[in-house]
Amino acid sequence: MMSTLVALAMAMAAASGPPPLRCGGPYVPPTDYDRAGNPVVLEFAVASGRPGDSRDAVAREAQRALVSRLCRLADPAFCGPLEVKAKLWSFGQDASGMCAMAVIGSPDLEAWRTMLAPDLEGELRRSFEMLFPEDQEPEKKSFLGLKKKKKRSAVVMLDRIDDSGAPGGVRADWLLGRVHAALTNIEVDMVDPPRGWTGRLFPKDVEFSLRGTLVERVDPKSQLPVLDVAFTVRDRRGFGRSSNPFSIPAALAPAPPTKAPPPPPPVGLALHVESQRGGSLCPGDFTQIYVTNETNEPLFVRVINLDQAGEALVLFPNEIQTDDLIPAGATIPLSPDGFTVEGGAHGRERYVAIGARSPEALGRFRDARGTCRYRPDDARKLQSGISIEAPFRATSGFTLLDDVRCKKAIPLPDPKLLAGALADLQLCPALER
Repeated sequence: MMSTLVALAMAMAAASGPPPLRCGGPYVPPTDYDRAGNPVVLEFAVASGRPGDSRDAVAREAQRALVSRLCRLADPAFCGPLEVKAKLWSFGQDASGMCAMAVIGSPDLEAWRTMLAPDLEGELRRSFEMLFPEDQEPEKKSFLGLKKKKKRSAVVMLDRIDDSGAPGGVRADWLLGRVHAALTNIEVDMVDPPRGWTGRLFPKDVEFSLRGTLVERVDPKSQLPVLDVAFTVRDRRGFGRSSNPFSIPAALAPAPPTKAPPPPPPVGLALHVESQRGGSLCPGDFTQIYVTNETNEPLFVRVINLDQAGEALVLFPNEIQTDDLIPAGATIPLSPDGFTVEGGAHGRERYVAIGARSPEALGRFRDARGTCRYRPDDARKLQSGISIEAPFRATSGFTLLDDVRCKKAIPLPDPKLLAGALADLQLCPALER
C-alpha cells in the first residue's frame, strides 16, 4: 500500500499543476509514483502548431504521437486502451506558435503493459529462483514449535544489463526496476557496485554478481518484435550459471537503443567500465575503464574505442600508460585520472581489448601506440567488427541517457570543437599495408 507521505506528495503535485510548457524545450515531464511508491518519470510526447491552429487539434496530435510511439511495436488491437488514457498535461504558446504535451499516468501504462505480458513478474521470479535456490537444509522447528522459513540469504550485485550489443540504456533501466522487485520478492538483496570496482574481486558481503541480456528479434508467428531476456550469475569463486531465457513483447519497453554488432565471447581478457546501475551513464559523468589479463602469462594489449560518431580511437597504450605489457592476472586503469563522458543522448560507446603473447602476434595493431585515430575506411571496418582478430579479446561499453532520465540539462557537443580535437590526433597505422 502506498505510504501517506507518497499520497501527500501526489496530492501536492496535482494541486500545484503543471509548469508552463516552453515551446521548443527543454521539456520537463511530470513525475508519478509506481506501486512501490518510487518516483517515475512519465512517458510523454509534444506536438507543435502554427499561430491560429486549434488548441484542441494540437493537443490531439500530441496524444496521437504518444500512443503511436508507445504502441509502435505492439499488435494494433492492443492500442485502444492507450488512446483512452493519453491525456493533455500542459499547453504553451509564444510568437512562433503553440505546443502541447500529452502524458500517460504510470498506473495506466503499467496496466497496459501487464495486459501485453501478464506473466512477466512470474517469468522473472522463476528465473531468479533458478539462479538463487533456497537453502537445502531441512526445515527446523523453533523452541515454540514453529517451522523456520527457508531463506536464500543472498546478496547480489548487479553488474550490467546488455541490450543489443552494449550495456545500459532506457530499456535496460526499465528492466532494472522489475529485476529489483523480483529479487525482493524472493528475499534476495541487490546492491550497487562500489566506486572503483574493477569487475573482479567482490566487495565485502556480496556473494554473487548478476548480468542480464536483452536481444531483439522478430517472432515468426506474430511477426512482431520480441525481446529475449536471460540472466547469468557468478559467485566469488568465478563459477557461473544461467537462467532459462524467456521472451516478452518489445512493445513493453521504452524505445530501443541504436544497434551494435554482437560482441564476440571474451577470451583471456576482461574490460570493465564504471557506470550507473545497469550500464548507463549521463554526459558529464566521470568514469574509469579497467582492463584485466585473466591468463597466467603476460600479454601485449591494445584497447580501441568505437564511439557513437563512428570513430575508432586507440586508448591504450597512451602517452601516460606507455607500457603495453600487462602481467598475468593484473588489472590496470586505462588512465590514472579516469575519463569524463561526452556525447549525445542514447549514444553508445564500445571498447574492444585485444591481446597477444608477443608484439608480432598483434599483427596489424602492433604499431598502434599512443592515442591515435583510425582513418574513416578503417574505422568503418572496426565498427562493424571486421578486421578485429587477436588470440585474446574482450568488449564492454555503456549507453548515454537523455536529460530527462539524467535529471539535468545535457548540452549538445560542439561539432567544431570535436572535429578540431579529432583532427589534432595522430593517425593510427593503416589496417591494410
